[in-house]
Amino acid sequence: MRTALILLELWVLAFVTLAFAVLLLNIFWNLIDQDLELRTLGQEATIAAIAAFVEVLGLRTVAHLGPGGGLAILAIAVVVALIYKVAHLEDWHRYEIVCLLLFQSVFSAVGASVAIGHFLMAACVLAIILATLGVVAVFLKSW
Repeated sequence: MRTALILLELWVLAFVTLAFAVLLLNIFWNLIDQDLELRTLGQEATIAAIAAFVEVLGLRTVAHLGPGGGLAILAIAVVVALIYKVAHLEDWHRYEIVCLLLFQSVFSAVGASVAIGHFLMAACVLAIILATLGVVAVFLKSW
């Protein structure tokens, strides 16, 4: 029972990070005058739920692999990218998926840093990504 509760909690956290990443990606794409072409809210939630479930199952498997499971995390990201690529086959190109995974990673890192009390680390990660996105946005708007 405890394992199921932990998996459910991780699934909710993965779903929230994916949903927030899609929201941030949409905001960033609007900022650079691009159209993200999202599906309906229900369809996007379903895609995020499936991808989050795959992430949780993958992380559960990686946890049993020990220190040698570092490369398996990359495989999980590839599977999530494939899920989003198949779901948005005609709408998205490669940049949207890479940015989605980047946003989810940054949001997860900031959230984990805040959760364990490393506020300076969270602020630094957030400042670096915001500065990077600002430079990218200025470059793309002037392009």
